[in-house]
Amino acid sequence: MASRKPNAAALLAARMVERLAAQRPTQPDHPFPLLADLIAQEEQPAESETLGKAIRHKDFKNQAIGGDLQDLQSPVAFKDDLAVFASSPQLLVFLQSKTPRGEGQPFLVKDLQKAIRGNAPSLNAELKKAFEAALRPKIEACELPDVALKKPKPPKQPKPKKPSKAQQLAVLSQALLEALQAQRTSGGDAYPATLKQLAQRAATELSRDEKLVLEAAGKSPFKEQVVAAWSKDLEAPVAFQEDLERLFGAPQLLERALRMKKEKSKTSLAHKANDLAKLLVGGRGKEKEQAAFCSAVARRLTSDSMPPGIGAIRLGPKGEPHFFLLEDLQPPSLRAVLSGAAPVAPRESTPPVASQESAAHFEEFAKRFEESFSQLDRQRGGHNFVSLADLRRELNTVPRAQFDAHLRRLRQERRFELSGAQSKQGLPEELREAGVIEAGNLLMYVSRRK
Repeated sequence: MASRKPNAAALLAARMVERLAAQRPTQPDHPFPLLADLIAQEEQPAESETLGKAIRHKDFKNQAIGGDLQDLQSPVAFKDDLAVFASSPQLLVFLQSKTPRGEGQPFLVKDLQKAIRGNAPSLNAELKKAFEAALRPKIEACELPDVALKKPKPPKQPKPKKPSKAQQLAVLSQALLEALQAQRTSGGDAYPATLKQLAQRAATELSRDEKLVLEAAGKSPFKEQVVAAWSKDLEAPVAFQEDLERLFGAPQLLERALRMKKEKSKTSLAHKANDLAKLLVGGRGKEKEQAAFCSAVARRLTSDSMPPGIGAIRLGPKGEPHFFLLEDLQPPSLRAVLSGAAPVAPRESTPPVASQESAAHFEEFAKRFEESFSQLDRQRGGHNFVSLADLRRELNTVPRAQFDAHLRRLRQERRFELSGAQSKQGLPEELREAGVIEAGNLLMYVSRRK
């Protein structure tokens, strides 16, 4: 019986084994041949299908091992040379070329082992085991800095130490101080400023905590350089110690003191400046501030420049001036005369058409006045302080006489109030012309009553 003729794949496999034997390294440092070297001597290039069958043929696969027998650039060796092959730098370099890794990260042995394939299953497992055994002592001896047995742990970063409460208060105190200095540099109505305004200007994470702001105002360096008109209140105006007269000369402080006293005492509605000063800046060591407040009030009284809505009367054996709110005067008709508003005539049961039209005009004016005031106040930082000149400009279609009459009614209804400038020197002519003169005082600014 005639023998079966060997197929092309079997013949190629046999020739590849012969060439592998011919190129077998004789020294440990000699390179192993590449799979491509074993087929390069073919007279006719083998078809890919034939080559694949030859590599998988038992005559080749049972004798040869490679890093990846599906890659022609893989080094190959006889399985009897497995231990030498596993420890060869040539195999390591080839497997590294087949293995991805993160930037700046070492190659992991387990990832390099995954690139070993194409051998008989038992040989694959044996080569992987031998490969790790060969690399381990080199890695431990730091001979392979770009290869690791396992993923290195990132260096432990020390947790940022959270600043203490005292440190936070010191930082916020400094931020408030810098904000106050910026307000003073801005000039105009920006200074003196309230603690709330300073916190908004500081614009830090700490300044969003109102309780922390109040605490920081009582700590260094803010406490040593700044005076508050009254304590523990975000709405309290503050200024540097060298600006005491400017701080306590503000017209709204006298009204604030009277209202604070009124809330605390129901028995008396008229008070001496000294008693009001203690209420604003009480406590030991505040004599200088109290004296500054009393001096500012005395100057207003003697110069006939009392804030609107406040009166004074001399009482007691020494005839000391006692200050009070005009709103507390009785009867109401007297308050109307003192505030400059005309007496209100009794309403008729059926008001004439002209009165109805006048009421409609006033309501329209009041609505426009409210809207204009709110818009201008927002534009100027929300300090509740808008000049009459700006409001007249916004409502320029309203005749001045009608404007003033409606404004008196808004004040009479306690919706708005007027105040003058702390200093009349250097005032623009436009501000003077837009102002209202009452009891010898030039009132040029409007504030909404709270």
